Amino acid sequence: MDRLHRTRRPRPDSLLLVAVWIALTSSSLLAQDIPPAPVGDPPANSADAPQQLPQELEAELLQWANATKDIPKLEGEHTRWIYDHVFQVEKRAIGSFYYEAPDKGRIDLEPDPKVHPGAVNSNKIGKNGKPFTIQPDQAEKWICDGQTIMQINDDEKTYESIQIPPQNQGHNIMDGPLPFLFGMPPEQAKKRFWLKLARPLNRPRSEERRVGKQRRSQGSANH
Repeated sequence: MDRLHRTRRPRPDSLLLVAVWIALTSSSLLAQDIPPAPVGDPPANSADAPQQLPQELEAELLQWANATKDIPKLEGEHTRWIYDHVFQVEKRAIGSFYYEAPDKGRIDLEPDPKVHPGAVNSNKIGKNGKPFTIQPDQAEKWICDGQTIMQINDDEKTYESIQIPPQNQGHNIMDGPLPFLFGMPPEQAKKRFWLKLARPLNRPRSEERRVGKQRRSQGSANH
């Protein structure tokens, strides 16, 4: 059966997700339980203002840039958990990811076969005092060939494509609307994202997470 094709422009609220679709799944950040809206909007007049970060986070940005700038290829397996705080649902998927410098990559996701009907997460309690229901997530793929990013929905047999502007291809993909984060210098990361350390309530410091949100000015510039 042929797949239905739709072409779309990137949305600001989807930029960060696709920015980390390869770069961060290898460290399981997408599988973490990150509270909703962990990074607030910056002041209205500070879109281009330099961001002051904790020394620990500054060091990690530099470490990330140096450790990833010379990676030619990378592949592995990953887990993704997505939390719906409205309906108190936790969706789980597993899959594989592939990266080839500087601008090619792929991520395959499929429903987690370990999820059984009626399963709940007793460690994740919603506002109504009841645990989140666990569901298998849908199968999908993200594929980037350096010129186009495609999102393929296997269940619906549809796909959507996002064209990468020529000036943002190759090593310049980190400047594009859907940036790869490999080798991104700290100053550039701070210009693209508002960053902070976040630790869930009643969790030890060892479970502190690194959270980012796309800056509004950059999102507008890419439309």
